[in-house]
Amino acid sequence: MDKGNANIVSSSFDRISGSALSPSTQPLNNFRIINEGGNLVQGQINRISLTEVSMLYDTPTIVDYRNNQIVFRIHNINASGQWDVDASSYQLGYLINEGFYSGDELTTFLNGSVSWNGSVPMSNFLTWDFDPVSTTISVEANTTWDTSGYAVEFLADYNIQIGNLNRNLPTGFVTDTMSYPNAFWTIGFRNLWSRSTVAWPVAGQTTQLQPGIVSTNTPVAYFPSPNYYTLIFGSTYTGRYTDFVDIISTSLCQNQFVRDSTTAQAIHKRDVIARIYVCNDASISAPDPSSGTFFDGSRPFNIHRQFNPPKVMKWTVERSVDALDLSLFDMYGLPMPDRSYFESLLPPESPFNINPFAKCGGGDYAITLHVHEPGAEEQNANVGYRM
Repeated sequence: MDKGNANIVSSSFDRISGSALSPSTQPLNNFRIINEGGNLVQGQINRISLTEVSMLYDTPTIVDYRNNQIVFRIHNINASGQWDVDASSYQLGYLINEGFYSGDELTTFLNGSVSWNGSVPMSNFLTWDFDPVSTTISVEANTTWDTSGYAVEFLADYNIQIGNLNRNLPTGFVTDTMSYPNAFWTIGFRNLWSRSTVAWPVAGQTTQLQPGIVSTNTPVAYFPSPNYYTLIFGSTYTGRYTDFVDIISTSLCQNQFVRDSTTAQAIHKRDVIARIYVCNDASISAPDPSSGTFFDGSRPFNIHRQFNPPKVMKWTVERSVDALDLSLFDMYGLPMPDRSYFESLLPPESPFNINPFAKCGGGDYAITLHVHEPGAEEQNANVGYRM
């Protein structure tokens, strides 16, 4: 028979308080809650368990400043197999609008996108397609080899300083770029980089080549390296930004002798009280995108989980629960995107052609915890703090 316990029921709704004249707010992905004038739970407690989470998953497929750019270089190949850089479109960058995308929607966007540097249509070089049966995205060159062709070299390293997205990788990802969010990973091309070895162009270029596409029917002898193909099929496309959400609480795990751990290669996490998988809670067949339904995560949906067995955290009877901190992390070990952004003032240099806007970010989630009393023997033995 279970020993006595009490509930701590909380929600990210509680991170915002105060009046309209004096509001107090904390980020959705990282907040700490206390009750003014007392502890959250007062009494002798020796265990805390997490039993239930209800979360509105509404993180878009493509998130600004995380996985919203595609960059590639264009190399011309002449009839002698010599390499030339196409100076007019050498290095091109494309931004994908933040939002939810089915496979068809994402390939349609890519086929109609125009580069931010030079306004070059991506369709000049590549054709993207989605297969609803295999649920994979593919890409190929849109011209065939005649007496010359071209190679499209994909760039999947966020350290690259290009266009108007000049930024470096956060600490922890500098030597592990494969673990950082990337549009190519979302599309399903991550395995392509995992089995590729960077090579050098034939014509003496000093730029290393990442995987890419060459014109259809290009002679094999003219391929830049073994990492180039005429057609690439991605892994199964889901439309999810992340496969799971980790909930972390340092305050709830502070008395544990055994620490939680993840196998993340770039950023390791401790004090994981729950991992919420972005999927339904039943083993059912994947939906058919052609029927008008979508994979879990490519559209907002509610996730409800009851944990059996629950996560149990050791506590000490000599202290009550005075605070609750909760933070959310994605599959890359990064804070879940908050996405709230408020632009209330028009820039003074262009007051008429930039409109103010607001993104209010994601919806709230709720969590249920149980605090457990020790048995009668333990309670009788507890005489408070000892010298």
